[in-house]
Amino acid sequence: MLSPYADILRVAGARAFVGAGLVARLPLAMLGLGTVLLITGATDSYGLAGAVSATIAISNAIGAPQLGRLVDRFGQRRVLLPAMVVQTTGLLALVVAAASDVPHAFYFVAAAVTGASMTSFGALVRSRWATLLQGERLQTAYALESVLDELVFTCGPVLVTLLATAITPAAGLLAALGFLLAGGVAFAAQRATEPPVHPHHERGGSAIRARGLLVLALVMAGVGGVFGTVEVSMVAFAEQHGHEALSGPLLALHAVSSGVAGVLYGARVWRAGLERRLAVALGLLFLGTIPLALANSIGLMVLAIVASGVSVSPTLITSFALVEALVPRAALTEGFAWLSTSLGGGLAICLAVAGHVVDASSGHRAFVVAIGASLLSVTVALAGRRQLRPAQAAEPAPAPA
Repeated sequence: MLSPYADILRVAGARAFVGAGLVARLPLAMLGLGTVLLITGATDSYGLAGAVSATIAISNAIGAPQLGRLVDRFGQRRVLLPAMVVQTTGLLALVVAAASDVPHAFYFVAAAVTGASMTSFGALVRSRWATLLQGERLQTAYALESVLDELVFTCGPVLVTLLATAITPAAGLLAALGFLLAGGVAFAAQRATEPPVHPHHERGGSAIRARGLLVLALVMAGVGGVFGTVEVSMVAFAEQHGHEALSGPLLALHAVSSGVAGVLYGARVWRAGLERRLAVALGLLFLGTIPLALANSIGLMVLAIVASGVSVSPTLITSFALVEALVPRAALTEGFAWLSTSLGGGLAICLAVAGHVVDASSGHRAFVVAIGASLLSVTVALAGRRQLRPAQAAEPAPAPA
């Protein structure tokens, strides 16, 4: 089962950029929860914390595709290093604001700077794989990346919760900054596997115009909404049941179940088309969110969170494979970034909505927002299924002579 993964990791330079990208992606799993813990520690308001965290995600949704276009035209290293400097400034400003008596508006300014400069390392890594591999080996690489994403989301919430609760609320975000700098600099140093630039790519032709990418982006916004709802609601749910420190481990269980499913999914050769697999995965994601809203104890939540995670990796693996099939190679990094930014945008909206539901009611009832977000994804995918079918798959086979 693991031999396809071992095979692709033997490609020259693969282990180096995969390892560096893994470290650099850790902040992605730490910033949302870390910001919630930081702001609630300073203001005791889940609504404000959710709004600030949502600001990071929304500004990232605006900035990431633009950074992706710059990467396609100028190269990963030339764009990545300046963006990291700006993001470092924004994160430090957010930590300082929480420790100072400043107007709440300052939180949002720092959050906007942080989010707008966040580079999608997942998009950068997948672009390198797309340059090195093709066919089933490339889909195995996408599966590996989705599993590593889940590993990040397994370790990140636990680590940020531990640091924020055991040391100081700011410790989680400062650790995230350390991972960003260490992993980002190491990733930028891997020049041999950096994809070629496309300086003459049509300047007015955004990847979002590619066949089906807008539909896929809307689908991913709903999936991101599930992530954002689960993130903030789980913190409140655990606190209301007297076990605040369990929010990180509960979120990690979600990632573990998703990662195991991703390993199994990526090791198999599938005959069904990508668009059909996506529809099935989204249907399972919708069904998996329902137990979250029904669980009324920590024990039941453990079962619910595991059940809800099994469809996450298959959904993401299939989605990124569809991007590679739908988007021109010259705009591939931007295409991947649109998926990441759509996830972030949906996460931002539902994180803010769920935060207000928590303030007005409870963490338990806020999980209903996740049901609505997953239902939106299923509906959009079914309505736009033809657009999600790669052009070569949509053409009928020629009749025999």
